Amino acid sequence: YGEVLPDHSIGYQVGVARACEELGITLVLLNRVCHTFMAAAGLIDDALESNVNGVVVRLSMMPNQAMSEMTRLLVKRDLPFYFIREMRDYVDVDFAYADNYRGGAMVADKLIDRGHERLGVVSLDCSYDYLYYRYRGFVDAIKTRGLSLCDDAFVLMPTTNEFNNWTMSWRDMGEIAGKRFIERGGPDKVTAVMTSNDEFAVGVVDAFKAAKIRVPEDVAMVGFDHHPAYHDIGLASVHFDCAACSEKLLKRFIFKHREGSE
Repeated sequence: YGEVLPDHSIGYQVGVARACEELGITLVLLNRVCHTFMAAAGLIDDALESNVNGVVVRLSMMPNQAMSEMTRLLVKRDLPFYFIREMRDYVDVDFAYADNYRGGAMVADKLIDRGHERLGVVSLDCSYDYLYYRYRGFVDAIKTRGLSLCDDAFVLMPTTNEFNNWTMSWRDMGEIAGKRFIERGGPDKVTAVMTSNDEFAVGVVDAFKAAKIRVPEDVAMVGFDHHPAYHDIGLASVHFDCAACSEKLLKRFIFKHREGSE
């Protein structure tokens, strides 16, 4: 089985590797940052040249024409494939995904249950599907609970050629976003914020510290990924066990196609 990972999805990668090791399957890992459909399609060609008999694809791009082309390409190659991303709009496609919409909604609900009624977001924009669904879940939950939104408390930094996680660290981007949030008066308008992920949140904390804003005393902060290195800075975090999920679901995928071939 081949694995195509155009972005750095380490948790998923670990689970796939564990499943392959347990089942005695050779894993051909093709891990490359791809900004275009043609680059991603090139990875598929590389996988075929490696004589694999199945492909796992992990993409973070938003659903668009490129995703349709990628799916058609894999179907045309008559190769069993499995997406680690939400693919509800595609018929007869095996996929698994973390419910980021529910994750964002859960963050809002937990904060509101703890007495926070003025919530904000400091994040990269919604260019990535998982950030989009987290944001939508967060906002929808706030509205469902009957609370209002403050535009100045929602800082979504646009992805550009200079500002992205390929040329900058998440922490550096978080610090820039945190400064923008402070400039807009965000800390005076909210008591809690959701961020892109834990590393991004650390950068936001850096900006807050420079402005004498305490976390969580002045502004509570929630990230994603449950990174152990960041637990001592007052950050709460949502944990997705991507490794365990991808391991379990890849085994199902492999058994399904083994049984089909028999």
